[in-house]
Amino acid sequence: MDNEPEITREEPDINLTEDDLTEPLEERVIDPTDPEDQEATVEPSSPPNGTEEKEVEVDLEQDDLTQPLEELSAKSSYLNLAFFDVTRPLLNPEPLKRSEGFLSGRTYRLVVGLSPQQDERFVSPEKQPAIPRPTSEEEVLTLLVVVRLEGDVLSILSKRMDTIEWPRDVSSTKNAEFFLQAATVNVSVRVPLHIAVYYKNYRLFSAVLSILITPSRHAGEEPNGIPWQ
Repeated sequence: MDNEPEITREEPDINLTEDDLTEPLEERVIDPTDPEDQEATVEPSSPPNGTEEKEVEVDLEQDDLTQPLEELSAKSSYLNLAFFDVTRPLLNPEPLKRSEGFLSGRTYRLVVGLSPQQDERFVSPEKQPAIPRPTSEEEVLTLLVVVRLEGDVLSILSKRMDTIEWPRDVSSTKNAEFFLQAATVNVSVRVPLHIAVYYKNYRLFSAVLSILITPSRHAGEEPNGIPWQ
């Protein structure tokens, strides 16, 4: 019986350097007149029914955000605010009392919602301005809430924008939430907090509150630690 021939395999000589591994791939420009390129070219897909998809953007610097809505319903609600000290998280933290402001170096959660009742911090001979509900067939409206601070004594730890879900004839079911951090202070200071509420591209409401920040609880109490301005 004949011996089977011995088969030998030669390993390819591959010697890659670091430069070889980091060299960019050579770019090739597609030629639309080349038949091979025509087959490889994929036309971008179009939305169904020939409609174009548009990304919704909210530009807070545009003046058209301050234009009033053409139609407003007779229903309205009031902006309500609640502040919670979350420096040491508790299972059921109590909101700050009306006389309380912020303490130096602590972290707070701000909850913004809508209610048929006025906010308890609004103390004025005049009635608190209401937020009129836009006329819409939607059962639940989504409102955008934007907050802004002045100076560096108080900072926003979360995003500056959040949403409120506003069903018909009831208070908001989903509130906007923000987290604020008070800096360390040696004397009591006040920081303006700006709040604006938008529906689509229109501003429905805006307000400014003054947050008192004290170095300690014994730095002196005021009747209203976070009054409306």
